[in-house]
Amino acid sequence: MPSYILTIVSICGVITAIGAAVVVLVKGLALVVRWVKRLNEFLDDWNGEPERPGVPARLGVMTRLEQMETKMQELEPNHGGSIKDAVGRIDANLDQLRKDFDAHVSSTSS
Repeated sequence: MPSYILTIVSICGVITAIGAAVVVLVKGLALVVRWVKRLNEFLDDWNGEPERPGVPARLGVMTRLEQMETKMQELEPNHGGSIKDAVGRIDANLDQLRKDFDAHVSSTSS
């Protein structure tokens, strides 16, 4: 076999190896870019984002959790000021109204 054919085959092998390496690098880089993009989105959600023209501000996770904890306190009784206390008062008043109504209906039907 002539030596120039071996040279051509060697060059084709090198080109193929370089092409395969480029493909692997490009695919790997695409995975890294996707991972960095997801990490950036997570950090934006975690930290929140300031207001931009046409886009309202988004609060960070810790600020939203603090707001939720504040709202949850309304569901715990606190001697009259919470939603739970108000619902309890309404329930007690409704029970009394039901008793009064049943007594009224009983007295008028007799």
